[in-house]
Amino acid sequence: MKIEFEGKEVDTDLAINKWDERTGSKLPTMKPAPLGVQRTLYQWVVGGRCLLVHTSEGQAPRAELVSNDAATHFILANGYELPGWWQYTR
Repeated sequence: MKIEFEGKEVDTDLAINKWDERTGSKLPTMKPAPLGVQRTLYQWVVGGRCLLVHTSEGQAPRAELVSNDAATHFILANGYELPGWWQYTR
């Protein structure tokens, strides 16, 4: 999927890491997405910054750059394990 971010086209198919939001996050501080919105975290370079993409039927995808802490929280809250290299790049 191609999305617009800060005036540039970004291709999510080229991301090296992708974490989809799962229903029923495991951490109580993780707010669920509004009804009908799916969030996916993408990373294009090992140790690089992550974009959180919000998709909803009938609307253009919206992307936001998230902090390393927010990306870590998203990954863990959705039941994924952090990649082995993650701790060395933060």
